[in-house]
Amino acid sequence: MSLLIGEVEHEEVMYAIGAPTTQEGLLPGLLNYYKGSVAEALMEHYTGKHPDVATMYTGIVTDVQVRATTRNFAKALVDGGVPIRDIYRYRISLPIKAEDDKLLGPHAEKFKGKVVHAFDFLHWWYGPIETMVIVGILRESDLRQRRIQRFENG
Repeated sequence: MSLLIGEVEHEEVMYAIGAPTTQEGLLPGLLNYYKGSVAEALMEHYTGKHPDVATMYTGIVTDVQVRATTRNFAKALVDGGVPIRDIYRYRISLPIKAEDDKLLGPHAEKFKGKVVHAFDFLHWWYGPIETMVIVGILRESDLRQRRIQRFENG
């Protein structure tokens, strides 16, 4: 059995919708996702790393809800005995430009030219199933090898 675990390039765009814009709104916004002690620790960790409250909020939620979760899930599987060769991770970065014209609503401009949270479904079902090619899937071991090579090469 193989597992496919992924994310999209612009996760934060979706989380920015309705993000708090004031320091007073940050904690209540985070409490929608996390218990108080976790929300407070995240605020402390992320303070000073973003230019404004909305960007800080989207950074926290994107990192914790998606980025760290997918990476830690893959690590937990390997630590639990799943062979690394059976774990495939992907990140979709290439938007489907033909879909930009079909975007509706007040957030269409924010989504244009991006692959945002949950919009990877367009890539999975785009075109006839016989001609689908999943682009950009690399085995976790390949990703690790690339990171090692980048580190060794400076």
